[in-house]
Amino acid sequence: TSHPGRAGFPQEHVVDLTVTQFGQPIKLKSYYFPCQDTREGVVFYIHGYGSYANNEATVCEALAKRGYDVFAIDQWGFGNSEGQTAVVE
Repeated sequence: TSHPGRAGFPQEHVVDLTVTQFGQPIKLKSYYFPCQDTREGVVFYIHGYGSYANNEATVCEALAKRGYDVFAIDQWGFGNSEGQTAVVE
């Protein structure tokens, strides 16, 4: 999911992630923001319930500018990943 005027990840589909949900294979969308300076570390960003990775791309971009490689995925049913969204009752 993209929004005009918002930052996005410069690299998508960086890892082929296929998982099983309800016995069916589904693909998860993966993203990468390479560090823009000397690498200080690696961050694996996990979005919260009801969100998606590109919703927090500006945070991930800021980390990349400070020397962190940032990887993220859209969890199943969210963002650009396949699958059904969980229901919380």
